[in-house]
Amino acid sequence: MRITSAALAAALATAVTAAGAAPAAAQGPPVARLAWIKSCPDRDAVEQACGRWRLVLSDGRTLTVKDSATNRIGGDGAKALFESALTLSADGRWLAYERAGDHRLVVRRVGGAAKVLPASLVPKRTGTDPVELRLSPRGERLVVAFPDADPPVPARIVDLRGGGITKLPVEDEVEALSGDGDEVLVRRHLPDNTTKLVARRLDGTGLERTPPQVVMGATVLALARDGRTVAAFVPGHEDRRKPPGLRLYDLATGELSAARPLPLKPADGPDRARWLDDDRLAIYQVHASDRGSTVIRVLTVDAATGATRPSWRVRVPKDSYSYTIAGE
Repeated sequence: MRITSAALAAALATAVTAAGAAPAAAQGPPVARLAWIKSCPDRDAVEQACGRWRLVLSDGRTLTVKDSATNRIGGDGAKALFESALTLSADGRWLAYERAGDHRLVVRRVGGAAKVLPASLVPKRTGTDPVELRLSPRGERLVVAFPDADPPVPARIVDLRGGGITKLPVEDEVEALSGDGDEVLVRRHLPDNTTKLVARRLDGTGLERTPPQVVMGATVLALARDGRTVAAFVPGHEDRRKPPGLRLYDLATGELSAARPLPLKPADGPDRARWLDDDRLAIYQVHASDRGSTVIRVLTVDAATGATRPSWRVRVPKDSYSYTIAGE
């Protein structure tokens, strides 16, 4: 179901009956929940990435991405400080990453063969050091962004099925892919100190609007499958015992819904969110303990009511240097 302006009003009045449905992974083959790379001390006892990326599957198994690079490289070809680039699709069936040896970007189905992407996706002058990767929910499209490149480098959208590549305006800062991967939500900072949100389509056109401060001040934004409805998660307030909330904003009309309080602690707002196929949202929470362990919880949220239910969770290995969650 696609959210239209009329459906937005209906969504605010009608609960989604499927809010408690089981995740797709329970009905099919194992999928990747998490990717992580190990931490090892160097000669000066400084922790750094080592080895290859590993995938934690929904059935508890671990797969090693044997051809993944350990570190990024700079424009001069030298080893960079941080771990190599890697991302997982939200359905856990696809990954895109930086290959060892030549540092080319590749995409593959989990457990399948790798497809090497064009070398031109990453400018030689930057290397992979500033690269940020994002896959669409089902792995049909890949965004290759360069948020820290100097001078700036425009992000690219790669159509992994059709083979086309769309280059975004250099001013676009990638925020998220839409629920179906047909649009990319970006920010544009204007000279008058205002910020626009743009739902950029694959043909380069876009739906844009300057949203109210409550939207731009949200901790997490997510673009729906209709390419116009933005979910804005606003932070809670511990002193007032106010929980985090959800508001829906229509880029086409400027309509802003009332806040829907989430049944969460004030400090437990989502670290990331994405739209599901049935107009629910999945939110990701990162919980770190004093003992050094980290657990990722994924909840589903009814966009109409704010009601939440647990979906799945995964524990990050204690010896990890870095990790990424499916759909992050």
